[in-house]
Amino acid sequence: MAKLTALPSLDIIRGFKGTLDFYIRRGVPCVRKWPHTPRSRRTPATIAAASLFGGILKSYRLVADTVLEAYQQNAKGIPRTPRDVYVSGVLGHLHERTIPEPPPPPPEVIMTGPWLNPETTAWSASAYAWKGNYAKSMRPITLHALGAKGDWPQGITLKFGVFTVAGGVITAVVHKSPGVTLPATLDVTPSASRVWEILDPPWALDAGTLYLIMVGRSDGADNYALLVAGPAVIHPAPFPAHETALGMGRVAKADPLVGDAVNTVAGTAGLLATWSFT
Repeated sequence: MAKLTALPSLDIIRGFKGTLDFYIRRGVPCVRKWPHTPRSRRTPATIAAASLFGGILKSYRLVADTVLEAYQQNAKGIPRTPRDVYVSGVLGHLHERTIPEPPPPPPEVIMTGPWLNPETTAWSASAYAWKGNYAKSMRPITLHALGAKGDWPQGITLKFGVFTVAGGVITAVVHKSPGVTLPATLDVTPSASRVWEILDPPWALDAGTLYLIMVGRSDGADNYALLVAGPAVIHPAPFPAHETALGMGRVAKADPLVGDAVNTVAGTAGLLATWSFT
C-alpha cells in the first residue's frame, strides 16, 4: 500500500484495473496491488463484508431516478463513478467533498420615516376611532415600531393595527398591538405630540398585499373623533410601496374586527414607522 497526494483521473484508474486498486482510507488517497484472496482462505468476517458489499451494489440498481441524478451530479469533476459515490455514502466513507457552510444572511437595514411632513398642522377631526393609510409593499418588510402624530388627551390608550380590506370592509386583522396608555399628567402640545409603540415581536408584511395600517383609541367610543395629523392629500409611505389613490382609511369602532365597515377618503394619517428589509 502506498499513499498518494491525489487520486489519478478515472481513465488512469480504469487502465490499471486488475493490477492496481485505488481507494481512499480515512480521507487519504491510496493505491495497492489488486487484491486476490483465494476463496478457500476467506474468514467469516471477509465473507460477511463481501456479502454486505454485494448487497450494496445490487441495491444501486433500485435507486430512484431523482436520487440517481443527485449521485451523478456529485460525481462530476471527480475520478469516481456515481456508483462509487453511492457505495461510499452507504458505507459512510465520503471524504472527497464537504458541504460548505451556507453564506451569511444579508445585513438588515433598519430605517425610520414619517408618512407625511412632520411639521404639518392639518388635522383629521372626523368621528372615527381608528384612522390610517393604505399601502402595498414592493418587497417583504418588517415593522419594528409604529408611531402617530396627533392631539392626544392624557390617559387614553392608543393601539396600532394592520388590516386587509376588500369591498369596503375589513377582511383580516393581520396584526394588532397591545397598546400604549398615555400618562394622565402628560403635558401635550398638539403640534409636537408623537406616540410610539415598539412591536415585539416585529410585524412582517408581504410584498404585493394591500394593507391598511391604522392607529386608534381603544378605550373610547366607536365614534370618538381621533384627532390625528391628516392633510387632505396623499403622501407616500415611508417604505418601498406602491401608492394608490385610496389614501386614508377610517373605522368607527374602538376595536376593529373582520366585517367592520371602512370609510376611505383622499388624505394621509400622520403615522410614523420603523421598518427593515433584507
